Amino acid sequence: METKEYNGHPSWEHWNASLWVSNDFDLYQLFTTLPIDDLLGMFDGYTTGDGCTFTPELVTYAFDSVNEE
Repeated sequence: METKEYNGHPSWEHWNASLWVSNDFDLYQLFTTLPIDDLLGMFDGYTTGDGCTFTPELVTYAFDSVNEE
């Protein structure tokens, strides 16, 4: 079994990206309606209100997190 490092996520950055996308209605709408390729272009370099900068890995992780539900 894989060990999680931050609130059940691989890192603080993964947790933060997933948290912002899950809890911001506008972000959630985008991440649940647009294809991942569009999101990668739109959000690479996006920074959350508490300083987490999205990378392609974090965009993909957040996308997968909200689309698992």
